[in-house]
Amino acid sequence: MATLPPKKTETLLQRLEKAQIQQKIESYSRESYKWIMGEAKKLAGATLSTRLMKEEKKKAIKGDPKTIHIGSLVMYWYDAKHKDTLPYWDAFPVGFVIGAEGDRFQILNLHYLPPQQRSILLDKLLTIANNSRADDTTKLRLSYNLVKSASKFKLFKPCYHEYLFTHLRSKVVKIQPKDWEYVVFLPLQKFHGASNSKVWGDSVLSTNKKPKP
Repeated sequence: MATLPPKKTETLLQRLEKAQIQQKIESYSRESYKWIMGEAKKLAGATLSTRLMKEEKKKAIKGDPKTIHIGSLVMYWYDAKHKDTLPYWDAFPVGFVIGAEGDRFQILNLHYLPPQQRSILLDKLLTIANNSRADDTTKLRLSYNLVKSASKFKLFKPCYHEYLFTHLRSKVVKIQPKDWEYVVFLPLQKFHGASNSKVWGDSVLSTNKKPKP
């Protein structure tokens, strides 16, 4: 009778690392709920009026740099242009701005990763911050080419999304660096078309795929 192959066992280092990440997530989650009662609560009703929407569209057409800051963490309400054909989409993105031009901008929307992978990617991204002060001057030195080419940022793939200024449904709120590590663990994702587990499962599969030879 054929015998089953031995199960792969985790090393002590791997188990300790996993436990450390889980402990970090649980700690941040507790603080995150305190945060959402403050800053995020303000945004919940901050939908754009017709006048403000027109102003945002004008800024978008002009490519006004004041509307977006590369390397900062932002959040906003959004209505996807192709929502009828997309398998799923997030109506409340939270992520780091990676680029902007004309009427659109790109972010690494961390909602597309489950909490543990989100923690790993955030730790990697913090290594390219311009300083460690966690104040108004702190931002990530981000570019698409950087995260695409660096192997340590492989989790970025499912997070990379492009958004149109004209489809914003609230102002883009910049999150203070001191709050970054709390906010990324908030359950703010608003996925349409699929459950959290479906989105996260697809993301994990896409990052584990081996490149074609």
